[in-house]
Amino acid sequence: MVFHTEQDEREAVVFLAPNASPEDLFDQEGPFFPTEQDGIVRLFARASIVSIVVDADEDGPDSLSDVGIPYERRSVAVHLRNGRVVTGSVMSVGRTRTLDVLNQPARSFAVHAEGKVHHVAKAHVQHVVELR
Repeated sequence: MVFHTEQDEREAVVFLAPNASPEDLFDQEGPFFPTEQDGIVRLFARASIVSIVVDADEDGPDSLSDVGIPYERRSVAVHLRNGRVVTGSVMSVGRTRTLDVLNQPARSFAVHAEGKVHHVAKAHVQHVVELR
């Protein structure tokens, strides 16, 4: 998995509990979490993580429409406080505005882009622009 801090990008093994997802890293209470990079265990401050990037699930939202569950896909540009911009799609089940997705209680939200899912920490977002 790849994750971004304010200053750099790192590829590391992140230890997740069984059945946990990458976005759970943002919502857990402990201020630090373990990673392994080149045989070295590093403890990263959860608050320092801007985004976690993983490969998109092949059974993602497109499969929802196949079984009759409506979902909305909106193109966005997410402008981060460090100057980076993540451009892709925010998806939600049902008819939900982008604002509603961003204002959900979770500490992160997912942006789908080019076969990847960027789990972005809301605390590091400066603003989001809906694209047409």
